[in-house]
Amino acid sequence: MARKRLNYFNNACNYNACNYNACNYNVCNYDRKGISMANKASVLLAHGSSDANWLAPFQTLLEHIRSELHDSERVELAYMELAEPSMEQSITELVKQGYQHVDILPLFFAAGRHLRKDVPNMLEALQQQLQQQGHQVELTLHPPIGLEPEMASAISQVVVRKLS
Repeated sequence: MARKRLNYFNNACNYNACNYNACNYNVCNYDRKGISMANKASVLLAHGSSDANWLAPFQTLLEHIRSELHDSERVELAYMELAEPSMEQSITELVKQGYQHVDILPLFFAAGRHLRKDVPNMLEALQQQLQQQGHQVELTLHPPIGLEPEMASAISQVVVRKLS
């Protein structure tokens, strides 16, 4: 029997039976009713690398995003592996600071094994650990940004320009 787990990818998604090729991410809307911005934070999740040159553009992206947001909107950058802060470290720190809802926004091109299996398993383990420590937190893993229509359009424009 399929068991609905945490709030991954969308509220209506049946996590165990989800077929990412069939999922319509364009209608995946997270219902934010009742969540105070003071209790909500976001984590931009990148894969990670031991190469500082690989990490640098993500820090620049974070700074740009923060400059576009209101001061009350908390956004952090974390890595799945090979770099710090880790996703677990970032989320744990946010929870200790009182955040009760954390959106995880993967800076990935598509939902491969890491986003279908590894990250959800990591989040489930972290959720259990935080609950055992007495913290009530909702973790929401969003679809990778590479599946957003704006990303396809931007990449297409760059490729066409380079080929012209």
